[in-house]
Amino acid sequence: MPGSYTTGSRDLDELLGGLPPNTLILVAGHPGSGKTTFASHVCYSNTLDGGKCLYITFYEDKEKLFRNMSKLGIDLFEAEEKGLVKFIKLPVTTMEEALNAISGLLAKETYDVVVVDSINPILEVAQPKELHRAILLNFFYQLTNMIKGVFVVVAEVPLDKETPDYRALEFTADIVIYLKHRIEHGLLSRIMEIRKVRGAQLIMNEVPFMMIEGEGIRVFIPPKPARLLTGKIKTLNTSISVITKMIGTIKMGDIIHISYPPHGMSPLVLVPLIDLAVTNNSKTLFISFTYSPDELRDLITGILKNYFEIDPELSNKIINKYFYLVSYNPAAYSITYLNGLLIELIEDIDPDIVAIHGTEVFSAISRDVKEFWVLYRNLLIWLKNNGKLVILYSARVDPYWTRLHESQSDAVARIYMRHGKEGLKYVFYAWMRGSDPKTLVLTERDLVKYSPEARILADLIKQKVDQ
Repeated sequence: MPGSYTTGSRDLDELLGGLPPNTLILVAGHPGSGKTTFASHVCYSNTLDGGKCLYITFYEDKEKLFRNMSKLGIDLFEAEEKGLVKFIKLPVTTMEEALNAISGLLAKETYDVVVVDSINPILEVAQPKELHRAILLNFFYQLTNMIKGVFVVVAEVPLDKETPDYRALEFTADIVIYLKHRIEHGLLSRIMEIRKVRGAQLIMNEVPFMMIEGEGIRVFIPPKPARLLTGKIKTLNTSISVITKMIGTIKMGDIIHISYPPHGMSPLVLVPLIDLAVTNNSKTLFISFTYSPDELRDLITGILKNYFEIDPELSNKIINKYFYLVSYNPAAYSITYLNGLLIELIEDIDPDIVAIHGTEVFSAISRDVKEFWVLYRNLLIWLKNNGKLVILYSARVDPYWTRLHESQSDAVARIYMRHGKEGLKYVFYAWMRGSDPKTLVLTERDLVKYSPEARILADLIKQKVDQ
């Protein structure tokens, strides 16, 4: 093993300032908050580099624990077969016998990670209660020095309490992590509160986390804005000249917000998305919070038929080649959990373009507006840092939400619809950050002017499908 160890999360390791040898981590929380999963994740992650882990428990059944962890990608069965994990279940006897048993195990063999899950049985049999402080300060402090790597102590907080009463152990620990799971309006969110990191300056003390099938514990650290290297920024091509006339050159890493009246979204707003995807041969993830994938497919198929005279069979080939259509009901998830799902999805598909549709629904269902905008802003920074073109679609149902969306965007386009003597008019009001807004008014008749460009794009679409 190297001179430093890991929690299993590179982001969390960086936030904690790394895990040097002889690190004592106290992990506390209510039942079901993820303490055992966190401890197992630390244990298993260090075995991947050849480290050895001793897992001591008073409650957990080995087969059940290993089986549940395997669903999360924490393969303790395999690590045990390789001789890298030793699972020991100790009986709950006297405090003295329990401590002697732990000391005896550590005296026989050297381990890189030691987990005690949990400390509660030792404290429950300790009498009188005044002994707790001496036990925690002396025994566990000495025990940490016997372990060359990481010592993880799990402590369970009773359901009727909000904080653990283990101040002595908190004083001894190098890192104190309190796992929380909140249920608000029937929705679950998980928060990792980092209460103490010895020798490191904490820049935040609460971060969302998830327990993900096949991955284990995943924390979501807010990203810092990063400037993409100029030479690596790809400029996107377009077959529709009005796009560049209105907002200028579009680059990877840009965030574009397109809004429309609340009474309906004109299919025209999706034409630039189709154009950018096909013209640049770009993999596009289209996420909707209001339409199902079938409805999105029908919408794109209708646009290709009405504006580009492309039959449904060819349209399906276009969609299958360039688009991943996904929908979520945001009322079914906590905002922290939904944010994690989106990041996991984007990482899995690794698209060039991410289109997010229907963000206005959050103005009606968000229980905590501040939490939504913090997580949403973090998501946009993360996408920008990763060089994704982001196109946001939303109805203007709330001026406050519209302005906040626009303030976070590099380019903005507002679409209005007006009825006049010449029929329906489309008013486009758009600007790129740092430039003056431009206005374009089109009628259905005016759209004929752009038919040559539509034909160019249609021919390009047919050509791309055949490749």
